[in-house]
Amino acid sequence: MLTAGLLLGGAELTLRLLDWPDTGLYAGDIASVWWLKANLDETVPFPEESRSFHVTTDALGFRDSHPDAVACLGDSTTFGWGVDAEQTWCRYLAGHLGSTSNLGVPGYSTHQALATVGRTLATRPRAVILAFVVRDAQLSHAPDHLAPPPRPRPRLMDALGGLVRRNATPPPATLPRVDAERFGENLDALIQTFTDAGVEVRLLSFPMVEPALEHQAELRERGAISVSLPRDQFFEHDPIHLTPEGHQAMAQQVAEAW
Repeated sequence: MLTAGLLLGGAELTLRLLDWPDTGLYAGDIASVWWLKANLDETVPFPEESRSFHVTTDALGFRDSHPDAVACLGDSTTFGWGVDAEQTWCRYLAGHLGSTSNLGVPGYSTHQALATVGRTLATRPRAVILAFVVRDAQLSHAPDHLAPPPRPRPRLMDALGGLVRRNATPPPATLPRVDAERFGENLDALIQTFTDAGVEVRLLSFPMVEPALEHQAELRERGAISVSLPRDQFFEHDPIHLTPEGHQAMAQQVAEAW
């Protein structure tokens, strides 16, 4: 028993020293609640479009954040997957509304947004734009709210789990990560939290090639800004994310509706 414990402990220490498995851009628990690592300076491959893009983060772990700014919250569509920071709709919006903060985190639904709302408030925004819908409506194997709570996990467990997942056939994804009713409840909770903190809140129904009708109905009920873009302003092989031209057109529409 002692020998086995020493071997496992040695393996765990070795994995931590080697920083393996590599968690890439993210810290936290990638299966539950995560965030971007602070002070990144990375070139990220985007193989779907045979290109790469540059990612830097600040000391708070955001693509960029500034006090007394309009903060753009959302997933990779707000973060700007596939484009550089200056090509995101949030950055373009600064030309219309003044200082903006890009607080988008790839993969986020309203569930993660609620769990990390303190990180958002730490940037001291004067207003926030909630641009959630794409990942909430995304089909998964289980709803986000049923994920186990974040907890430190041994690197050895992550490494073995990765090997198992690599060789396993996952079941079909049939459930939205956040169903439409819970999506509306999460939006209301976010609105209340920011309002109580004295922060102005706007909702944005992010454009989608394949609309999420029930979720978008929840946004309409709450007076969300709606943006419509042609198909060619989404990437050809990744139709979730916007091209630089799409980001610019979106910022223009948001500014006009503001």
